[in-house]
Amino acid sequence: MDFVPVATGCYDVKYLTGTIRVLVINDLPCEQQNAVMHLFSNEDALVRYAASTFRRYSEKTGGLLMKLLEFYNSEGILMPLTLEEVNQHVRERLLSTMTPAERLEGLTPNDVVQVMPPEQLAELIRSAQRKLDESQKPPQSGE
Repeated sequence: MDFVPVATGCYDVKYLTGTIRVLVINDLPCEQQNAVMHLFSNEDALVRYAASTFRRYSEKTGGLLMKLLEFYNSEGILMPLTLEEVNQHVRERLLSTMTPAERLEGLTPNDVVQVMPPEQLAELIRSAQRKLDESQKPPQSGE
């Protein structure tokens, strides 16, 4: 396969009946139009450049991309993350803003019990049994 240079960091490759354009992110020039791609670079300097330069021009820019940019700008990230690490960070931030009721929304009691460690489940059962026993006690005289 021959990579035919089109521009710095940009190559065309003839494949079957068509052409595939290949972008080598680390080779793209540090220019405004390349900033979004540099967010995914494995070079710290390019990620820093992208985080400080990228501007959102459309409301259609994806939420994950904006969360990635927000993360880079707020955390002073030292090295690029994998997409899974970014997703994990976004999940953690989202969960930290939710109430317990919101976190449990859509789950059945059985769903919750299935993921509980045995010690916590045993304590939950003891606590529920105490509460049940107290609610079934006949009222004492004078109350």
